[in-house]
Amino acid sequence: MVRFVPSMPVLAVAGLATVAVLPVAIGAATGTKSQGHAAVRPPATAGPTPPAEGSRPMTFTTRSAAVRIRAQPNTGTTSRIVGTIDKAGTGIAVACYVTGQAIAGNNIWYRTVNPAGHYIAGRYLTTGHDPAAGVVRC
Repeated sequence: MVRFVPSMPVLAVAGLATVAVLPVAIGAATGTKSQGHAAVRPPATAGPTPPAEGSRPMTFTTRSAAVRIRAQPNTGTTSRIVGTIDKAGTGIAVACYVTGQAIAGNNIWYRTVNPAGHYIAGRYLTTGHDPAAGVVRC
């Protein structure tokens, strides 16, 4: 399981903190991408659908610790956990939103920028309202 370490350098974005995007190295033997303290195996599929044209990533902070980033917008067995945000208040950049499994009555999930193309439930982000204003539908 990938762990995103909150002690990585941060950048200020629109008054919020976000995890810095670090250079990506690809391991020749394993096909694993290494991003600072995190290692993410690329998906076996053709890849995620890009967000709507003209959209810009927005950053929100996590409401709690131990927030999971998933391969799909649900918590079922078909959606593997690709990362965990260990610290509440960690900045997460999102590209767009989709509807998925409802978590505590909220069915909005956001596609993450880093790791690219994965999902975090809107329930766990400080968006003010879901879907968040200014975030486009994927």
